[in-house]
Amino acid sequence: MARQIKTIDYDYENDVFFINDGEKVKASLDIGDFVLDVSHKNLICGIEIMNASENLGINKETLKGIKSIIMSVTYKTNHVYVLLMIT
Repeated sequence: MARQIKTIDYDYENDVFFINDGEKVKASLDIGDFVLDVSHKNLICGIEIMNASENLGINKETLKGIKSIIMSVTYKTNHVYVLLMIT
């Protein structure tokens, strides 16, 4: 199910990109340069990406200007797929 992201924040100086769909965070999972936030419904509700320009392949100026993101999360046995549609 695709959800519109309500919070988009980019720390230009530290190259950290953060998004959240508005749900309250119950726990966070650190996976390398990525932190996945999990809601009280046990669904991914946010992502924090360190070294965002490198990991996303988007320059810092473009990251700073992002205004709209839709996040789709698919849960499979032993896998989670996160698709970010950035406009």
